[in-house]
Amino acid sequence: MEVGLDLHGERNFDLLLRKILHRLTEVMGAERSSIFLLDEEERELRSKVAEGSEEITVPLGVGIAGEVARTGRSLRIPDVYRDSRFDPAFDHRSGFRTHSLLTVPLKTSRSGLIGVVQVLNKTDGGSFNEEDEELAEAFAGIAAVAIETKQLFLELEQSFDAVIKGLNAALDARDPAALGHSFMVQAFADALARIMELPGDQRRLVHYAAALHDFGKIGVPDRILTKQSPLEEAEREEYELHALKTKILLERLNLVGDLAEVAKIAPFNHKRFGGGGFPPGPPEEFEIPLGARIIAVADELHNLRSSRYGNTPLPMDGAVARIAAQQGERFDPAVVAALLKLCPELPAVEAEGRRNYEAVRIHFS
Repeated sequence: MEVGLDLHGERNFDLLLRKILHRLTEVMGAERSSIFLLDEEERELRSKVAEGSEEITVPLGVGIAGEVARTGRSLRIPDVYRDSRFDPAFDHRSGFRTHSLLTVPLKTSRSGLIGVVQVLNKTDGGSFNEEDEELAEAFAGIAAVAIETKQLFLELEQSFDAVIKGLNAALDARDPAALGHSFMVQAFADALARIMELPGDQRRLVHYAAALHDFGKIGVPDRILTKQSPLEEAEREEYELHALKTKILLERLNLVGDLAEVAKIAPFNHKRFGGGGFPPGPPEEFEIPLGARIIAVADELHNLRSSRYGNTPLPMDGAVARIAAQQGERFDPAVVAALLKLCPELPAVEAEGRRNYEAVRIHFS
């Protein structure tokens, strides 16, 4: 029960696999363990985690792991060097000496076989017995469900990410001068969140909120969105409504789980740190989320680096200086400090954002 709760609470896929490996080795009283996941297209197993070894690829039906994957049945081998299916090349490369081996399949009721786990060498010098096999199979059942759940989640997240990229590509296509604005803001925001050492779940929220911060511009007329001169007052008021529209649209998406927080971050990057901004509302009624404060700096950095609305693009150091001059009033000083720390990396971050935009633009063109 403790292992099950621990594994199902882990959100990072690589950490999940490593946690499974550590727990399995500990529970089984073994020296080492390995996890192989099935690549159905290639019909082979790939070692996602193998303690003290390089990545291993095993065709189905080949070797001990491949045999277990083919048959779906566990194998206990007390002396692997007496078994013709064992390949000693792995020991030679790693410098590790395998004596006894227990290999069990990773199976779920939904997907069937998804991989195998191997446990190497009992620490007491003995061989794995029937009780060890039963325990390993029970553990593998818990681990398989955790892996499958995480894989399904990653697939959904990839689909969600693809939809967002498609929407942003369509939005940016309305305004060629935007130069992939949403993609650039996302790249800068991701880098700022990293420099500020935000936890992984918060960085994920910043990532998606940055991508969707201008979602409401879908409702802004082209005559305003694509205007290449400063906006008139009435045009500015209509333009500023996009923040409120972003909030309404994101709430209607009914994002679930942690992603529901995106609707509480993305619309508010135009709020000023010292008060004011849009959407309207007195500062005492609303605390600007940190994610929105990060996106505010990222958004302004790309605005200053582009020629939108008749602006003359500034060099990177000039854009950073312009933002730094407004810290405490328009921008959060902590985020500005992160921007200054990020300065040496900014050209590379900007180039990455441009590559991401170009890749999606070509795909959807």
